[in-house]
Amino acid sequence: MEKLESKIFDISLKPFRRLMVFLGIIPYTNYLTHKRGFCYKKVSKLSLHLLAVFTLTGFLINEHVKRLQEVIYNLDDIFSSVMDGLGFISLIAVQLIVHLESTWKSQIYQNIFNKFEQMRTLLLQKFEMEFDFPKLKSCIKALRNHLAIYCTFLLFFVILLALQPIPTVRFLVCLHAEIVLKIKIFEFMYFTVVFIVMLGDLCRAAKKQCRLLETARFENTFQQREYLLGFIALQDLHALLWENVQLLTDYFEWSLPDLIVIWLIRLSTLTMACYLCTMCERRDRELRSYLRNCLKDRRNQPLMKCFHRISMQLWQEPIKFDAGNFVTINMETLGKMRYVLGQLTQRSFIFMCFISDYGFRYFLLQKKSLPDMHTYILKVPLV
Repeated sequence: MEKLESKIFDISLKPFRRLMVFLGIIPYTNYLTHKRGFCYKKVSKLSLHLLAVFTLTGFLINEHVKRLQEVIYNLDDIFSSVMDGLGFISLIAVQLIVHLESTWKSQIYQNIFNKFEQMRTLLLQKFEMEFDFPKLKSCIKALRNHLAIYCTFLLFFVILLALQPIPTVRFLVCLHAEIVLKIKIFEFMYFTVVFIVMLGDLCRAAKKQCRLLETARFENTFQQREYLLGFIALQDLHALLWENVQLLTDYFEWSLPDLIVIWLIRLSTLTMACYLCTMCERRDRELRSYLRNCLKDRRNQPLMKCFHRISMQLWQEPIKFDAGNFVTINMETLGKMRYVLGQLTQRSFIFMCFISDYGFRYFLLQKKSLPDMHTYILKVPLV
């Protein structure tokens, strides 16, 4: 991966990438490599990183198999064994997916932030507007504080657990897997915050351009042509933003659907991610409303054609975030998923009650069918 020369990256995700390197989610070579292509050092570091990831996965599986008796008191209980195995396998599988995805698709970072820099330059050149760095810093700081509070409570819990005289190796390594999943979904939220700030600047530029057009409706054709070029620049900005959304969807294509399923039970983090995606959709609709309510000179055919192209682009290419290209991430989807999960939980509970009742009745019937040993002894004739 090339060294990123991006001010947006330095403020938003550069410290976060250092944390990912520290936790072993991405290799060191993907963070500080300056040259393109592969070299011996890069390949060797990448190989060592993948070897460490697979070694950690194998260690987790081995520890889980060895300490299975400590986790499940009754190994004959098939339901408990299956549920414990499914929970452990899903956690380890998603952790492995996060490691491989973050390493394999690290080049997408360069493409995403290059487009962000193009948008920032276009805002400055065409609209004389600076990117809203203070708002970006405040939003990123809020997310960092949330993550810091979570890590503080987690560290306090680990210290308390370390004082207990019980084997905690397996638990601590599984706790690392939990932190990896938390870091990955926070990485997605950091990207979403950058999109929200960029959409806010795009809305400000559209509002400014609409006001200029309203004041110049009856002026000469040259000024209207200048304003027309401004709307073309708005269309280019929205196209770059939509392309970045597709790149981000490609970057989180493997891990995000699994993270949503795992974090569905824990609403705090997933609700924040869905809320940020919903904010992006609201900003996109706000941009549409500015252009729809703008007073246009219908006698100007080039201007009307430009508005028609922008309207078609905003309608066909909305700013929405998808998980694996099949689930839209927003508050509406979260509500539907919680409803489906609630219905499945209710029916599963009824089914388990039915199975338990059936098993208890079968046990009673089997007990009644067995002969009474005392009665059998009394009926035996004496010799």
